Amino acid sequence: MIQISPGIQGLEIPQALASATQQIILHAAMYGNFAAPAPHATAIRSALAASPKLRLTAIRLAPDCPEPERSRAFSMLRKDWSKDALREHFAASDAFLSALEQDFPAQVRVLTRMELGAFPVLIIDNGLFWGSYAHASVPAPEGFWFSAQMEAQTLADWATHGIAQNASPEQRAMFRVYAECLHATKETSTTQGHRT
Repeated sequence: MIQISPGIQGLEIPQALASATQQIILHAAMYGNFAAPAPHATAIRSALAASPKLRLTAIRLAPDCPEPERSRAFSMLRKDWSKDALREHFAASDAFLSALEQDFPAQVRVLTRMELGAFPVLIIDNGLFWGSYAHASVPAPEGFWFSAQMEAQTLADWATHGIAQNASPEQRAMFRVYAECLHATKETSTTQGHRT
C-alpha cells in the first residue's frame, strides 16, 4: 500500500532511519536538513552504531557542478534562496556527510553527481520514500511525498535478472523508484576521503 503525505515530515523518516539494520540509500542533492540538530542525524548515527552490518550510501549533487546544470538544479531545489543561503546549506550538508564518513568509514559511502537526479529518493531497509523536484517556490520537502514497502532483495534481484512476469502494477511502480537510485550510483564518483 502506498502512503501519500503533503510534506516529508508526515512520513516519520527519523523513526525509519533509527530502526534501519541493512541499508540506507539517500538519493538527494543536499542534506542540510538532515544535519544536527535535526533528528535525522541522531537517528542515522544511532542506527549505524547499533548495526555494524548497516550500509549507508548518500548521493549528493556537487555544488560546483557546471552551468547550465547548476542554475537549473538550484532553481528546482530552492527557487527563492540566495546564492549565499544555498552555499551555507551545501556546506552544512557536506559537513554532515564528511562526519559520517569519518566516524563510520566501513559503513558509509558518499557519491557525487554533476546533475540533479530525476527525483529525491530514500531507501531504508524495505521502505521506499520519494518526492519530486519542481520549478516552484515551495521546496521538495514540502511537496507530495510517497512511501511504500517492498522486499529489498526482490528489487535487487529484478535489477539483475529482470522484473518478474507476475509482478503487480504496484511492484512495477516501486521498481522504478529503486531503479532511479541504482542508475544514480552508476553515474557518480566516490568522494570518500576527499571533497570535490
